[in-house]
Amino acid sequence: MFAITSVAVFIACDDDENGIVYQKQTFPIGEVTWKNVSESDKAVITELINNMVKVESTLFYMGAQLKSTSNPNYYAYSTSDTATWVGPVITVSMPDYYIGRYEVTQGEWKAVMGDVLPTGRYCKIPEVERNAPWYAETGLADTIAAYNISYDDAVNFCESLNAKTGLNFHLPTEAQWECAARGGRYCQGYRFIGSDDYTETSWCYSNACAQGQSGNDYGVHRGGRLKANELGLYDMSGNVAEWVQNSYYKYSSADTINPPLENPRALAGLGDTLILRGGSWTQQKSVYYCPANRRKFIRSSYSSEESLHSAIAYCGFRLAL
Repeated sequence: MFAITSVAVFIACDDDENGIVYQKQTFPIGEVTWKNVSESDKAVITELINNMVKVESTLFYMGAQLKSTSNPNYYAYSTSDTATWVGPVITVSMPDYYIGRYEVTQGEWKAVMGDVLPTGRYCKIPEVERNAPWYAETGLADTIAAYNISYDDAVNFCESLNAKTGLNFHLPTEAQWECAARGGRYCQGYRFIGSDDYTETSWCYSNACAQGQSGNDYGVHRGGRLKANELGLYDMSGNVAEWVQNSYYKYSSADTINPPLENPRALAGLGDTLILRGGSWTQQKSVYYCPANRRKFIRSSYSSEESLHSAIAYCGFRLAL
């Protein structure tokens, strides 16, 4: 449940035939092969790697029950909600994996993606120019969580990071995300992620949006300012809503091992419907989206570019390995 620390073992290599200069470095998560990464970008990525937290193998309960059931940590809000969003409760066997202590930041995006900008160009603040992916009014700084991130943006980031490091970063599966949000084998059964009071652990509407731009805590934040959950993970609820790897999947009681990345039994009619977890700082109904078992849908088709940008304006992600 602790962050990892790199071991300074370096092997410098030079592939003259392909014009690639690379260097190997050993971390507890495995061997990194740095390929054409500047020293400044390497420092940023090294910190990212050292903030990957191990989630030890465990059995956990995933999903939600009706309000009439006895365990409030697995409440849903209606019969239809249980049927299509978060139910049934299943027992999932989760092997060891790693997940990011923090959401991916704007500085990490720049170190990995360079001049490639995220897809989103939308802000609800009318006086802000829509000519950049991030805005000073909502916290323009390298330590702030990256937002305006589409699902493809997040996948492209993982692929670019893997090319630079030789590792296999990816978005967490929905099961990996929920297991980590609940605290893994250290789960205390909180009503929300890491607390019975979501404002202790979440930048949500009431403490980051309702007061408007004049408020000191308006907007997206850097990680680590609020309380962490049982695994030492920050902002798994609130701040930016987080993409997971698999699209909508209606779980059954047979799904007892980390449910698959693909969704061959996707709910009819939803198409390629992607999933966000954790809610965001603009979420007015924070009580609905801050629990570990809550899903939010994002459809793959939009009526306009504007609606697409609006949909992903407050989306970000964290890494798994």
